[in-house]
Amino acid sequence: MENSVTPKLVNPLDVHDEKKDEGSNILKNLTSSNAPQENLLEEAPTIDFSLLKDVIPQQSPFLNILKYGFIGIAGAFLVAILFFAVTLTDAFSLVSTPFGYNSLTKQIANDNTDIIIFKTELNFNKYLLLKGYLDEFGYYGDSFAQNYEILKTQTSSVEEKAAAAEKIASIKPELKKSFTSAKNIFSKEFDAPIYPIDPTQTETASLFKQKLIDKYTSKAAELKDATDPQAKRDYKNYMQIVALISNTDLKGLVLSTDFDAIKDENLYALINNINSVVVNDLNIIQQIKNKRVRWSDIINEIDLRTIAVDSSYNQNYYNEVGGIRYTSYDFDSESKKLSINGETKIFDTINFTTIADLIDSLNGSDIFSNAEMRSFAKSGSRDDGFIATLRISLNLKDKK
Repeated sequence: MENSVTPKLVNPLDVHDEKKDEGSNILKNLTSSNAPQENLLEEAPTIDFSLLKDVIPQQSPFLNILKYGFIGIAGAFLVAILFFAVTLTDAFSLVSTPFGYNSLTKQIANDNTDIIIFKTELNFNKYLLLKGYLDEFGYYGDSFAQNYEILKTQTSSVEEKAAAAEKIASIKPELKKSFTSAKNIFSKEFDAPIYPIDPTQTETASLFKQKLIDKYTSKAAELKDATDPQAKRDYKNYMQIVALISNTDLKGLVLSTDFDAIKDENLYALINNINSVVVNDLNIIQQIKNKRVRWSDIINEIDLRTIAVDSSYNQNYYNEVGGIRYTSYDFDSESKKLSINGETKIFDTINFTTIADLIDSLNGSDIFSNAEMRSFAKSGSRDDGFIATLRISLNLKDKK
């Protein structure tokens, strides 16, 4: 009998458990740190980036236009900001000035300064000329006034009046020349337009006027203590021009006068008006002369007015036929009042009538006014004559 081996019976559950244990052991070995590491996958391939150099992504033309357009606008905006900042403000003056570039504001300020300097210098010379013309007008005006007074004074002789009329005719062209020259200067503008950096500074006339006054004042200050005769004259002229600059009345008077249409009596008044507002040595002398009492004219006028009442006056017939005789004259320069003392001698009883006629005759004069006699006293007899005391007061009229 053959030896037979009896197969060992295996429990399927046990087999399964063994396989399970074997699988578990494999997983443990794979995850165990002590287990040899094995690459289950192949190594990743190396990428050659040089191959991408010539690879260009597909681009949109519209997006490119937008992109570069935005960049251009942004750049232009920045350039504009920088340009206006440099041009209109002084914010970058430390950088721009060394390169010879100034902001627009500074350029305008510099231009304004130059305009003021040049215009003030021009006005300075204009006023020197103006004063010269006015002085010349005053010189010829003094001669005209003297001869005009001779021509209009009743005490002047026919020969004196004829000579005065001839002199006036020769003087008037010179007066016209100097007056017209002064008028031409007055008609010019003494200011110039400048850009007002300060919006509140819109009045340029006062600015140039003050600059001109300052320039003359400064020039005069340099010569104030000078001892040279010419320097003293210049100092006086400069100070007189300072007064002339502010004389708006004179400018208006000159500009409103038509010399060609003016009559002699109006020209005489014009000369006196200009002399009263223009300060110079000639006009000061003229004003003194105008205030001076011309006793010869006054006495001559009294004589003429007296002769109209007493035909024998000043003929040395007083004791024989009577008449009017003056003993003294008195004049108050402040009140311009004249007092005449004397007497009348009449061989009848009409003394009062004679005195009344004399007062009327004096009041009819062109140089006297307000003649009066406040008291009256008479004494004497028909044989010796009736004598009445004269105390007449009257005023001198102002010249027109």
